Amino acid sequence: MSSDLGRLFIYGTLIPGEERWPYLSEFVDTVEAGATRGLLYATPFGYPAALFDSTATLDRWIQGQVMTLNPEAVEECLSVLDEIESAVTGLFHRVVVRTASGVAAWSYQYGLGIDELEPIESGSWLMHQETHAE
Repeated sequence: MSSDLGRLFIYGTLIPGEERWPYLSEFVDTVEAGATRGLLYATPFGYPAALFDSTATLDRWIQGQVMTLNPEAVEECLSVLDEIESAVTGLFHRVVVRTASGVAAWSYQYGLGIDELEPIESGSWLMHQETHAE
């Protein structure tokens, strides 16, 4: 899979301030709000699961952020993220998504079944976290 895309769409624990942000922060040049079509789910493990709409026909949006990666560190960044997102074992799959503004970016789609997962109706992991804080 070619890694010449220099952007990453994130929607969960990789967002600045969330628990996995430190894995990503050193590779990021810029951060801006973004969204892409799809469905977002809460897992019982404390992270969200996304299923992206590659047909661009679903009128549901996942809210997140678009990161522009340091061009000299894209390969290293994706390698680190593939490992922490368990892409090798199939928990998540790295895919290309298109944001609402038309930007192509890498993201991680959930690779297992969603039947038992809780839909996040707002499409926002951060909003879900705020409303489900203990």
